[in-house]
Amino acid sequence: MGRVDKVVRTGLILVRIEGSKPPKIGWKLYTEDKRPAGIVVDIIGPVDKPFAVVKPLEGITMVEGEELYQAPPRPRRSRGRRRPPARRRGRRR
Repeated sequence: MGRVDKVVRTGLILVRIEGSKPPKIGWKLYTEDKRPAGIVVDIIGPVDKPFAVVKPLEGITMVEGEELYQAPPRPRRSRGRRRPPARRRGRRR
């Protein structure tokens, strides 16, 4: 997904997004060893080279240059095939 570009004094992390599709706000990001690292709270910067603002989870420390990854979104649960309403039997009026 991208590399940590800067760790801000407020505790937020700026991640330079590498690749074609940036993550959506609210998505979790993970470290290289698949541990949860933080949640995307905003996307800023120019359209061709955006940054993700990430709020790290408690106990997580990041260093500049560290690689972060995004998990693919979970597929939506199928509701199954809906049945048409039952026909009424009997005589018509």
